[in-house]
Order: sequence, then C-alpha cells, then structure tokens
Amino acid sequence: MVKKDLVNEISERTGLLKKDSELFLNAFVDSVAEGLENDAEVNVAGLGKFFAKESVARVGRNPFSGESIDIASKMRVSFKFSKGVKESL
Repeated sequence: MVKKDLVNEISERTGLLKKDSELFLNAFVDSVAEGLENDAEVNVAGLGKFFAKESVARVGRNPFSGESIDIASKMRVSFKFSKGVKESL
C-alpha cells in the first residue's frame, strides 16, 4: 500500500474528499516526525509506537575493496506494533 492508496482508503472510510484526506495524512506524518524530533517517542493507541534509537558505531568492510571502514553511530526510527495489531496478524 502506498500513500495514494492510504489517501483513497481514508477518503472512502470517512467520506472526506481525497484532497482533505491527503491533508490529514500529511499532517499525521508531519506530527509524527516532529514528535520524534522533540520527544523521541510517539505512541498511537491501537497501532503502535514510533521511537528513535541510536545505532552503535562499528567497523564495516567495503565490499569492493575489502578495506575496513568506520561506520559512525546515527539515529534511526523504529516502530513497534501494539499487542492488538500483532495478535491480528
């Protein structure tokens, strides 16, 4: 499912125009991104939790030359489904 499909699904389920559904979806995505920047965790009841975590620095290898390279730590976004969603899958 891609963004266009989500917009269509929201529109069908809520009776909103597709334009309004897209505005809603964009606002949701922006809110989650801002929440992760500020709080590093966003809980959506019934769906799950978005959270930021830092990956550890490590040594990797260049697959072409075999040379060792240092890979710096960085922040990554993860998602954990709620118990109800896990059980429905």
